[in-house]
Amino acid sequence: MGVKVVLVGSSGGGGATEGHADVQGFVKTLETQLEAAGMELVGVQMIATMNGIGMDHAGPTTPAVLHTRLHGERGLQNFAGSLEEVNERARSVDSVLASYIADAVSKCDAVVSMSADVEGANLRALILVPVRDEIVAWIQGQHHPIVGAIAGVLMCRGSKSGYYHSIALPIILIEMEHGDFSFVGSLDLLTLVCVSGGICAGVRLQRKSALAERGLWVNMCFGDMIEAAYPFMEEVTAVNAAGYLGSAVGGAILQTGEGDAVLSTAYMPVPLSILFAGVSGRLVLAAACLAAWGIPFIVALVFYRNR
Repeated sequence: MGVKVVLVGSSGGGGATEGHADVQGFVKTLETQLEAAGMELVGVQMIATMNGIGMDHAGPTTPAVLHTRLHGERGLQNFAGSLEEVNERARSVDSVLASYIADAVSKCDAVVSMSADVEGANLRALILVPVRDEIVAWIQGQHHPIVGAIAGVLMCRGSKSGYYHSIALPIILIEMEHGDFSFVGSLDLLTLVCVSGGICAGVRLQRKSALAERGLWVNMCFGDMIEAAYPFMEEVTAVNAAGYLGSAVGGAILQTGEGDAVLSTAYMPVPLSILFAGVSGRLVLAAACLAAWGIPFIVALVFYRNR
């Protein structure tokens, strides 16, 4: 398996309506979906109240069950008791899962959190998740173009290796949880949307291609559809290299911007993504988008001329 995932949380305030009062059924469904995506569920800590009582109406004596999976177990271990007893047991499991998250290289790559208790039973595990995102804050604080170039290349390569949804997208969601735009969202805009849009535009101008045409319009008008460019990147080595070069140059230009002024998102039309950046960052982001789009566009235009 590739990406290792930990699940923490509870059945929530309205357990049945949230769809995971049946924790064992929910875990089985989640595990099936993760395995289909080449991921592995390596740890579980889920608390469920019994008798149809939601967490919003539960008290210390409410019957509850703690469902856990640790140390490579298959299936779930269950501990039943009062909610107070279950929460106490859950805190010890929380410490183990926190060690998984801290050891990101070998034990955990991502965390799925559902109706978690961020001040109690899930505190240790979840408090380590933002630590992993400090890397983004460090990159954003470095105003050297080479840092942005490396980040751009890694973002482009990561999307081709399957790490966008497991790493980049969760970080984007964390950055945007209070309604702000995202630095990784801006990298997404440059290295996926603009690169793909430029490649698709160059290919479409040289030959009739439904995929290139659709990729162009979806990327530029609606948001991230990097997958449209993959066949063309694989077909022509120079186009593939141009995608990385465009990502590097776009990332380098982005890195010259002022902190929060260049935050944006990849999930809206490109002009709006630029417009919603800070006033002092719009020109920087526009220049970065032009470079990320233009370099692969020119190379695709040249190398697809006689194909």
